[in-house]
Amino acid sequence: ADALIGGKSSYGKHALVENFGLVDKTYEDALAEYELIKQEDQFTNAYARYFADYTGIILLILPIFMIVALSLKDQLAGATDLIHSRNISSRRLVITRYLAVVIMVFLPVLLLAVYETYRVVAMYPGEILDYFAFVKHTFLWLLPTILVVVASGYFVTEWSGTILAIVLQFALFFMSMSIGMQQMDGG
Repeated sequence: ADALIGGKSSYGKHALVENFGLVDKTYEDALAEYELIKQEDQFTNAYARYFADYTGIILLILPIFMIVALSLKDQLAGATDLIHSRNISSRRLVITRYLAVVIMVFLPVLLLAVYETYRVVAMYPGEILDYFAFVKHTFLWLLPTILVVVASGYFVTEWSGTILAIVLQFALFFMSMSIGMQQMDGG
C-alpha cells in the first residue's frame, strides 16, 4: 500500500513500527521509572521544567505590551522631551528603565514560582524534594527570556516609535512555537 501511494505514508515500514511496534510498560518498568524520578529529579524538578516551559510561552508575548505602552505613552505625553532635558546620561536612563521593567515582569513570575513550590511540596509530604527547583528554573530559564524580550521590545519601540515591536514579537512567537512543535515528543 505504501508503494502504491508513493512512499512515506502511514503504511510505510517506519510508521508501522512506530505505531504498532510499541510494547506496553510493565509494572516493574513503571516502578523503576518512578524510583528514578524520585531519586534523580526529586519530583520538584520535573514540575519546575513544566512550569518554566509554559510560563516561558506566556513571557514571550505579555511583556511586549507593557514595554510598547510605556514607551508610546511617554512619546504622546511629551515626557520624552522632559526626560531628555534632565541632567541624566542616556545610558543611565536606558538602563534604569530597562531594569525597572525587567524587575516588574520578573517579580510576579518569582512569586508564582514560590507558590508552585509550595503546591508541589504539599503533594509529596515526607519525600526528599528540591525546594529551590522552581526558583532555579525561574532564574536560569525564565529570566533570560524576560531580558531578551524586554531588550528587543525597547529597542524596536524606541527605534520605530510605533507598535512594530508587538508585530515582530508575535512573528517571533509563532515562529518559535511552530519550530518547537516539530520537536515535541511525549512518552
